[in-house]
Amino acid sequence: MSNYIRRPSPGGTFFFTIRLADRNSDVLVRQIAHLRRAMRDTKHRHAFRIDAIAVLPAMIHTIWTLPAGD
Repeated sequence: MSNYIRRPSPGGTFFFTIRLADRNSDVLVRQIAHLRRAMRDTKHRHAFRIDAIAVLPAMIHTIWTLPAGD
């Protein structure tokens, strides 16, 4: 796994990609209701904004903005 260092600054907008270990899987689109619920629950517990998201069968691309005080 990569070891990224986040520049210390308040808030910020970040692009990231998440890939499944099995790149031939389509679980993300088959289980989209579960993914939506997990995202809603996470947003409820943590302050961030989803600016954009693309859900593909085996990967997610997303842009999040953190609050200014983060």
